[in-house]
Amino acid sequence: MAASNPIMVIGIGNWYRFDDGVGPFVARMIKEMKLEGVEVVETVADGAALVETWDQARAVFIIDATLTGATPGQVIRIDGFDEKLAADSFAGFSTHSFGLAESIKLGKTLAKLPVLLVIYGIEGKNYAKAIGLSNEVAKSARKVARRIKDEISKIKGDPGSDAAPQPGRPKKPRRSSK
Repeated sequence: MAASNPIMVIGIGNWYRFDDGVGPFVARMIKEMKLEGVEVVETVADGAALVETWDQARAVFIIDATLTGATPGQVIRIDGFDEKLAADSFAGFSTHSFGLAESIKLGKTLAKLPVLLVIYGIEGKNYAKAIGLSNEVAKSARKVARRIKDEISKIKGDPGSDAAPQPGRPKKPRRSSK
């Protein structure tokens, strides 16, 4: 990792499945902002890799497409410590047996969760094999990028930020390997 205990932004999704690429799209927008102390991962290959990706991060923001039947472009913000995280709501790992909800459960079991874990889901419209985003999803993606930037500013104590992050539960202490 580039920084010790960074703030991390992780995009989940497939650039080649239209709206499923919204996670990497938002992550790239955050990366282009060049926020100090923020590490950005545009895409993660599978759910099991998430636990190692966010290990040692103090705060993590995950962006993924949702597939719930809601209005396309609808944004949900979820506390990653919420026990009611619906495993089948996120499109990003739908072709893998190990998804976002399972990654969080594994992170809890291994005591490898950040202090703050926020998930942004953006309801997709089109998951065809194509590159791009539907208009509704692209508009919401830009809003989510601004919201995440504001939350990061608040975490870092930057003046002028108006978004307050919702704190997660404290990280469990790591077991020593004596």
